[in-house]
Amino acid sequence: MKTARRAVIASAAALVTLFSTGCASSRLVGTWESQRAVENRTPAEFDFASVTFAPDGTYTAEMVYGGSTHAETGAWKVRGDKLEVGTDKPRVYQVEFEGNDEVTFDAGRAGRVSMRRFRP
Repeated sequence: MKTARRAVIASAAALVTLFSTGCASSRLVGTWESQRAVENRTPAEFDFASVTFAPDGTYTAEMVYGGSTHAETGAWKVRGDKLEVGTDKPRVYQVEFEGNDEVTFDAGRAGRVSMRRFRP
């Protein structure tokens, strides 16, 4: 009896984790942009930033600061409410949604960036 109950609880927990990860992942797919939305200013304060999260787990990001444009591409994935960007040493961000069209990425001491979904 205890074994069956534990199996049911473990299965339910796995489904909740899978469901919540899938939801956050699908909510991030698309293009997001921000203009001077850094709350905790860092040396890399930017004038403009955009990032596109593709459904295949790749991303393209662009930042303009100091008169220069910086771009990068790589892999991304969501684990719970954390976004991991990169492969070798992934950067980790806490993800907080406000509705469907606003998201905040919190990198702790590195700062918070709020972005809006781009609509052409």
